[in-house]
This record gives sequence, structure tokens and C-alpha cells, in this order.
Amino acid sequence: MAGLEREESPRGEQYDARHDTPSSAEARIGQRFDALVTGASEKGTWVQVLEPPVEGKVVRGCAGFDVGDRVLVRTAT
Repeated sequence: MAGLEREESPRGEQYDARHDTPSSAEARIGQRFDALVTGASEKGTWVQVLEPPVEGKVVRGCAGFDVGDRVLVRTAT
């Protein structure tokens, strides 16, 4: 599974390949996507990418995210 990173902006970064093929997910590393925060707890923060419809865990820079926030995510390895 790929993860997200947050840049210098107040927005997040991420991608998860659960609903995509490995070759397709690998080709998307480094791309940015609009996403919605669907879960936030001590165990982690999760987002759903709007297009393509996939979900994943934020691995960096998710401090301050709340469920329902719209964020910009970037795929990471």
C-alpha cells in the first residue's frame, strides 16, 4: 500500500491501491489527488480519493485533520 505525505500547504497527501491494479498504482506515485478525510484517530488518518475512487492511510503530515476535511493528497511509496 502506498501512503501520503503532506507538503508545506495546509492540505494532506496520499494514495492507496486497494481498488487499483499494482501496475496502475505504481504509475501514479507522485501524482496529486483531491480527497476527503474519512477517519481520524490515534491509530491513523484515512482519506478517500475522489477520482479514481480509492482510499488510503495518511502517513505524513496529517496533524489537525478532521473527518470531513477536503485535502490534497500525493501518492508515496
